Amino acid sequence: MALDLMKEFGSFLSGAGLSAAGFIFKDWWWPKWKSKADQKQTRWYPLLEAAQDLKQRLEELTNKYKQCPPNDPWGKDQKLPSEARDFCELYTLHDDPDPIKNLDDSSLKPGLLRKNNDDQERVRTRMGHPLNFAANSLYRTAKYLGYAVRVRKELATNKLVLPERTRRVMKEKLEKVRDELHGTSKQHPGAGIILEQQDLIGESVWSSNDYIISDWDFRERLLNEHGWQQYTGLFRFYVNFHMKIYNEVADTIKALAALCEAIESLCL
Repeated sequence: MALDLMKEFGSFLSGAGLSAAGFIFKDWWWPKWKSKADQKQTRWYPLLEAAQDLKQRLEELTNKYKQCPPNDPWGKDQKLPSEARDFCELYTLHDDPDPIKNLDDSSLKPGLLRKNNDDQERVRTRMGHPLNFAANSLYRTAKYLGYAVRVRKELATNKLVLPERTRRVMKEKLEKVRDELHGTSKQHPGAGIILEQQDLIGESVWSSNDYIISDWDFRERLLNEHGWQQYTGLFRFYVNFHMKIYNEVADTIKALAALCEAIESLCL
């Protein structure tokens, strides 16, 4: 009798244990694991790729500019690389742009040529080769900001599944890149891309189907008569790139490297 009761009680515990294990797996562990896996694919890996691409491009441009000491504008002496002229052409759409010393110069009229279909088509065609590197540099920056702004907001609202310490680290790394891209030098604070403009650019590149817009669509926006102004911060950054390579650019590259390392550790 006692032996039978013990067997029945053991069977009950065994069944209860399996039931509890199934509940834990199905209703707690599996959703949490799947959420982490999804976030790696939709947030962390895309952010890592975008950060690596931007870091690589900033390093490439820095090397190009350092090989051409920025003492005089392009011309006979060719003291600035061809990319400097390309960024000015993308901003003004002028077929023979002068070096831009002040982007607030009212004589530039960057919106005026965007009303001209011939000027739009000429620059659109030149984006295929002569202006490709410059246009892609703007896109890489906007793409990074798109992923960074979204991840930063989701970290702040606890939408991403992370241990609290890891959450703090990732927030710090993202904020560091944001601050350095803005500019933290005591001589010229805010000489990079202003914080609010970083957010505006980052939010603007998400499409209605919840994907970052393509390089092609982004280039069309740069030429569009209406809406191109939201990328003024990008133009300012790259048109005056030679003035930023030893501060904003160098510090942003370091911050991006630290962010990439943190994401890689997170995704191991």
